[in-house]
Amino acid sequence: MASGKPVLYHQKEVRISLVHWTKVAMVVASTLFLFFPAVQADGKVLVAVGDWTPFISEESPTNGPLSEIITRSFAEVGINTAVQFLPWKRAYEKTKETMYDVSPGWRVTEERQRDFYFSDVILVQAHRVYFSKSNPINVSSNSDLTGLRAGGLRGSLLLAGDQDVLDKEKIETVFGDNYQNLFKMMMRGRLDFIYMSQFVAEKAIRDALPQKQWEQVGYIENLSRDERYFLIVSKQHRNGTVLIEKFNRGLQLLRNSGEYDRILNSGLKAMLR
Repeated sequence: MASGKPVLYHQKEVRISLVHWTKVAMVVASTLFLFFPAVQADGKVLVAVGDWTPFISEESPTNGPLSEIITRSFAEVGINTAVQFLPWKRAYEKTKETMYDVSPGWRVTEERQRDFYFSDVILVQAHRVYFSKSNPINVSSNSDLTGLRAGGLRGSLLLAGDQDVLDKEKIETVFGDNYQNLFKMMMRGRLDFIYMSQFVAEKAIRDALPQKQWEQVGYIENLSRDERYFLIVSKQHRNGTVLIEKFNRGLQLLRNSGEYDRILNSGLKAMLR
C-alpha cells in the first residue's frame, strides 16, 4: 500500500536523468536530419541556378525544363525545393560553401571533382564551336584554335576536351555578361568563337541578333560533340551523399515514368517558340 508520503529524488538523480534525455534528443535530431537533409528551417532543398535559356530561365513559369526536372526528381522522393537565380559564378561558390544545397547544369572537371559530389547525368546536349561568317576560322581540332579569342561566361567551360589549351593561355578568353552579349561581341569582331550548347545558342542568336544576321553565324562541324551535365553538391555538405542518392533515385523514377522526356521536350518547344 502507498504510504501517502511524497516521493523525493536526489539532485544527482535528476541531473543524470536530464543528461540522459538530452543525449537521446540529440540522437533523434541527428537521425531526423539524416533522413531530411535540407539545411533550411522550412525543410526545402535550396537549388542555386543561373540563366541558361532555354533549359533554365526565370521567364518560364517552371523556371525552365531542366529546373522542373530537378524539382520533380526531388519531389519523387518526398523532398520539396526552392529555386534561386544567381550569377553562375556565385551559384557555384555559394553551393561550394553550402549556402545552397545543390546546383544543376555542371560538367565534370578535375577541379570540381575535388570540391563536389556529382549526380547521375541530368542532361546530354550537342555543343558546337560557333563563329561569324564575316570572320571565318578554319580548324580541325581544339589545338588549331591557338591564338584566337574565345567567348564565354565566368564559371563555364569554354572548350570541350582539351581544357589544357586554355590553361596554357594559348587562347585569349573574352567574358560577356550573358549569352546574347557574346554573340553580339562576336558579330562585331571582338571575339572569334563561342563553344555552346546547340539549343542555348539558337535561343541566344534569336534574342541577340536581327533576323538578317542569323544566317551569318556558322559552326565547325568536326568540333561538335555531346556534353554531359550533372547536379552538384558540395563535399562540405554534411549530408551531401544522402542528397545525391535521393536525387538519383528520384531522377530514375522520373525517367522510368516518361515524365523526364515529356518535361524536356515540351519545355524546349515552349521556350524556343
